[in-house]
Amino acid sequence: MSQYGTIDNAFAGMKAEHYQFAEVLKSACAKQDIDFGMPVFSYLGDKESVYNYKLDTAKIVLDSDFASGDAVTFTVNGQSTSSIVYATSHDNTMDLCIAAITALSITDSVLGTVDVDAALDPNDSNNRTIFVRTKGLDNTTTMTDDAGSPPAETITYQSDQVFRGMARHKAKYTDLTDNTNRYEVQDTVSIVERGFYWGIINNVTILSEQVCNIDNAGADKGKFTNVAGDTINCLFRSDNYTQPTLTDYLAVVELRGAVKLNTEIAWS
Repeated sequence: MSQYGTIDNAFAGMKAEHYQFAEVLKSACAKQDIDFGMPVFSYLGDKESVYNYKLDTAKIVLDSDFASGDAVTFTVNGQSTSSIVYATSHDNTMDLCIAAITALSITDSVLGTVDVDAALDPNDSNNRTIFVRTKGLDNTTTMTDDAGSPPAETITYQSDQVFRGMARHKAKYTDLTDNTNRYEVQDTVSIVERGFYWGIINNVTILSEQVCNIDNAGADKGKFTNVAGDTINCLFRSDNYTQPTLTDYLAVVELRGAVKLNTEIAWS
């Protein structure tokens, strides 16, 4: 909305008035700047805080066991462990890896100190999988060989977040802030958990009744999408709409409640 010269047909975070259904609104504290109409996310055990979408978890899968003479270093978002040397057995060395990774912390300009979490995958009968989480931050993890012939690693990324809903539009006075299209850090975010609202999308070819997911890759990461991504049990209820005063593409999203994006992990 071009506050308040011309009135747009729709704007990000606006209620779709032609859908007269009951809605559920919640509130939480913004830990990052969050645009109106964007999906918002929390973490299990902390429903009072919301974030943008983050690929916050690295999944490290080894192709064999650690053996005598092996040594490796893990680096998480620029912070490195000391060299972890094989000791006693593969399983014991994996425990040493977890201990070394969880001793790391990251300093972020917005979130402050972020402790690094790590866990073994209980579903891996070979005990060769490590999860590493940087809560509220996109994750970049590497494993470097220091000695011996350590196993080769494959690293992929996923989100450990809980989808909460959409950031609802809120009128903001231009004499108090220049950022009239978003919630800023420490603002109280109005979250649409259930309802029909105009959301920011990544694709100009969205059609009504298509499944709505979260884009989990590329420049549009974190927006609503009709292609493969993180599943959130939502539907698009309109075709795409181009907001004339901005570059955003919008569509009506039917929000159906909070959803955990991936399997719960028991963090150390």
